[in-house]
Amino acid sequence: PQQEEGSVYLEVSRSGGDVTDDRRTFTHYRQPVLESLQPSYGYTQGNQAVRIRGFGFGYSRSETALCRFGNRTPSVARWVSSREVICDSPTIDPMVDPSRQATVRVAMNGLDFTTDAHSPVFTYREHPSAVSIHPSIVSADGGTAVTIEGKNIENALRCRFGSLGEPVPVL
Repeated sequence: PQQEEGSVYLEVSRSGGDVTDDRRTFTHYRQPVLESLQPSYGYTQGNQAVRIRGFGFGYSRSETALCRFGNRTPSVARWVSSREVICDSPTIDPMVDPSRQATVRVAMNGLDFTTDAHSPVFTYREHPSAVSIHPSIVSADGGTAVTIEGKNIENALRCRFGSLGEPVPVL
């Protein structure tokens, strides 16, 4: 039956008379409301830590809280606060799932997932790769515009020259 949020002791009775005194804790909670994902996209290879923000995560401090991206196998949700949990995005095969989108849901008890109606959507992208760079030799003083052609770079915001360099904005 629907109950107020909180914990109670669960006791049982065989005949309605004698009641056990086992003092087993049983918790009622309200389903969390998911408001946003940060980031809301990641690569098809998965393993992107995704912050799920909302409210009602107060009872998720145990290993029973799970996240589900679309119809993929659920993963453990890492509790941050009553307003946030972190989950890792699973891998997808774009050939099997061409929409590249997954509704994100959370189950505080590992069973009852939030509904799709108001759940945020995580979008998968292919990992970018550079195919050609022109010019490939420039002055160390900088300031030279470089043209990069590649695959899946239409949403690239920054690029880095060298492993220690600071990422620079894409123009």
